[in-house]
Amino acid sequence: MLYLKPKRKGKGTVCIDDYILAYSGKQKEDRARAGVGLLIHKKYMNNIDNIEYISEQIMQVTLKFPQKKWCLLSLYVLDISKSKEQREEFYEDLQKVIDQIPKGALLIMMGDMNARVGNMPVPGVKQLFNKGKINDNGDLLTNFCSMNSLQINNTFFNHNRNHKITWSDSRGRHSTIDYIITNRNIHPSQILDVRAFRVPDIGSDHRMVIAKFRVSAQLTKKPTPHIISKFNVEAFQNESTKHLYANRLSEKLKNITLTPTDTTDLQWEKIQDCIVKAAEESLGMHTVGKNASKKSTPWFTL
Repeated sequence: MLYLKPKRKGKGTVCIDDYILAYSGKQKEDRARAGVGLLIHKKYMNNIDNIEYISEQIMQVTLKFPQKKWCLLSLYVLDISKSKEQREEFYEDLQKVIDQIPKGALLIMMGDMNARVGNMPVPGVKQLFNKGKINDNGDLLTNFCSMNSLQINNTFFNHNRNHKITWSDSRGRHSTIDYIITNRNIHPSQILDVRAFRVPDIGSDHRMVIAKFRVSAQLTKKPTPHIISKFNVEAFQNESTKHLYANRLSEKLKNITLTPTDTTDLQWEKIQDCIVKAAEESLGMHTVGKNASKKSTPWFTL
């Protein structure tokens, strides 16, 4: 799974190579200043349980596995140049989403939080491996994580400077403002690493942040197809086949014997046998795969 901050307008899903992009942005008539998205590999397509396009700042994808549900949140928080009221409103909306997540679900929050959380440890929430400066958004994020027992994973790994910085610009400014956050259903021992990479060109002043987890994620396989045989009715598009079928059926109907003692069911069986044999001789058969149970995917809008 990959967090993205696209500036696509509207909301929906689209296939890109081997991935499904789910995105939620501004309305089409508005200027695209914000947007969130998630790229999910197609191998997990049958595990996607639901996609909620909450706003241009919050989107949730729920993956259903045999043992657990995964709730993935793609987030974008306004920077500190915006009013505190707007930024606090974001966390109020996010709290409503968190409150609806099933108790045993594995929660992974990813996004541009525009927050500097500092290097002062908070047990179970953040550790000291981060830049020392903290800003207002950092306080909001830390408090939110403390209230919801969430862990800011970037701060738990003592990497070098280049692997901590998630944002930089052409003026030489840099900071750590993009985070991968999890709930307590993912044990700290299952989080192997979180680091930023500056080499990949992602067309942004943000760097790619990668997390490695050791968590079971069994794929949901497609139902085993049930093979059935059907008449090749498409052959009726050919006029010669139509005439062949009509002639074969006419011959067979002439040769059957219907007596007054025959019941209605018996008479129908004789006629039906003629119809079937005429179709076999003139149309032929072909096999098709039919799934015993079909999985509908109403979340997919492609």
